Amino acid sequence: MGPDFSLALNEDLAEELDAEASSIAVVDGRIAAACLVYRDSTPPVVTAETVAHTTPDGELLVEGCVRRSLEVLADRGTDVAEFDGHVSDPHFLPVWTRLSPDGRWFHLVEVPADGPG
Repeated sequence: MGPDFSLALNEDLAEELDAEASSIAVVDGRIAAACLVYRDSTPPVVTAETVAHTTPDGELLVEGCVRRSLEVLADRGTDVAEFDGHVSDPHFLPVWTRLSPDGRWFHLVEVPADGPG
């Protein structure tokens, strides 16, 4: 993400994020993975990832975060959620696949900031 984009992305985060349903995995005092649940849409939008592609046990950490977040949502009676993730994410994709999701999905194409080759 570009340096100026993070401010815009996080501008309304406190109002949009469902802090109770979101989950964070901490390893050795540092955040290693997260599952963030956004309450600004119905159904809620869920994102999950590690802080780095090389995070040890990243898939297990993401799975634990996703399981906890989905349990909180289920306890509230929410039975549908939308996931926002990357098929190139080595930790999220296997977890998402095991959920056997159904419904519509789409694939975003990344265009380099400096334009075509």
